[in-house]
Amino acid sequence: FLRQRSRATGSDAVSIIAIADGAQAQIGDILQRQAELATQAANGTLSDEQRGALQQEFAALSEEANRIKSTTSFNGVNVFSGGSTNFQVGTDSSADSRIALNSNDLAFTAQLSSLNIGDVNSAR
Repeated sequence: FLRQRSRATGSDAVSIIAIADGAQAQIGDILQRQAELATQAANGTLSDEQRGALQQEFAALSEEANRIKSTTSFNGVNVFSGGSTNFQVGTDSSADSRIALNSNDLAFTAQLSSLNIGDVNSAR
């Protein structure tokens, strides 16, 4: 029974890491698009209206990144909360039988909503 439970707990650890990895991949895609938008906005040939449209998309992407960060969870616990989770994967209490996952290692700070690419100088 203990080995079976240890395997299940190990699977939980793998699952939480996979969930975090998927969320971070989505955030990475968002950051890539935001870099493209900032590059476009820095182009001196765009009008203020065009830059405003780029800023709106940039802000919406920031909101989406923050939503992903705040809603990514495993078994009802936010993956990026900054807490620590211990997984018992062995049959004894030795360090070799435990996996400690510190979500600070997975966390990131998405403070992009305060950035403004709506004018050429800010975009640079």
